[in-house]
Amino acid sequence: MTDAPLIRRATPDDAAACAAVVHGWVTGTSWMPARFSLGELEGMIRNGLPIREIYVVGDPVAGYLSFNPENKQVVGLYTNAPGRGLGKALMDHVKAQNDYLQLWTHEPNTAAHRFYDREGFCRVERNPEGGDGLPELRMEWHGVRAARPDDAEPCADILNAWIDRTAWMPRVHPDHDVRRHYREFVFENREVWVIGDPVQAFVSLDHEDGFIASLYSARPGQGLGKRLLDHAKMRGNGWKLWTFQANEGAQRFYLREGFAEAARTDGENEENLPDILYEWRAA
Repeated sequence: MTDAPLIRRATPDDAAACAAVVHGWVTGTSWMPARFSLGELEGMIRNGLPIREIYVVGDPVAGYLSFNPENKQVVGLYTNAPGRGLGKALMDHVKAQNDYLQLWTHEPNTAAHRFYDREGFCRVERNPEGGDGLPELRMEWHGVRAARPDDAEPCADILNAWIDRTAWMPRVHPDHDVRRHYREFVFENREVWVIGDPVQAFVSLDHEDGFIASLYSARPGQGLGKRLLDHAKMRGNGWKLWTFQANEGAQRFYLREGFAEAARTDGENEENLPDILYEWRAA
C-alpha cells in the first residue's frame, strides 16, 4: 500500500522550492509567457505567505497549492511530478476544509482542464484577455451539502426544466404543483442532498424503501450526478431506483456506476411510460 502524500503548511523556507516548481513549469510550457524571473517568483510566494494558505507536498517540495481564503480561490497549483497524484492530494486537502472553491485556468492548458473536470469543477466563465494575456476559464467546485428548506423550489425547478426540455417526457403536473410537492412532501419525508448554492444538482433518498427517489442536474455532463450518487452510496449498503426506458443516457450512467437491471414494466407509473428498475449493492 502506498502512503498518502504528506501535506503541510508552507513556511518562508519553502518559498525558493515553490518558485522553482512554478519556474520549471513555465519554462517547460511552450505557450506560457515567462513574465517573471525565478527570483521574482520567490519574492511573490514569500510575500503571499502571510495572506494566503499555502500548502506543500514532498520532501524536497514537489508541488504546492496557494489558496485565498477570503474569496475561496485556488490561486496556484503546481507540481514537478505530474501523474503521481500530488496535485489531487493538494486539492483534496483544501476541499476537505471548504464547501466551495473557484479558480482560473489558462484556456490552452487542456491537461489542467481534464484534471479539474475529474475533480468536479464546472466551467462558469471565460475571460478572453486573462492576467497573462492568454484566455482564461473560471471554474467552480461545490461540495455536497444537506439541503435546506429554501432549496425545495430550486430543486423542483431543476426537475421542471428537465421535463420541459425532454421531448418524450409528458408534463403530468404543472410547474407550481411540482414546487408544492417538493416543499410539502419531498423535503418533509426524504433525505435530500444538493450541490451548489444556488442548487445545481440534487438527489433525494427514501431510506425506508431503499430507493433513490430522484437525481437531477442542471448541468448534465459535468459530473455532478456522479458525485451525488457516490454520496448516496456512502449512506447505504444498497439502493434501488427507477428510470424510464426512453432515458438511454441515464441507463448508461447507472450501468457504469455499478447498478444492474432488476425488472421492467410497460408503464406502471403516472406518466404511462415503460421503465426499468435498477439495483446496486455495496461490495
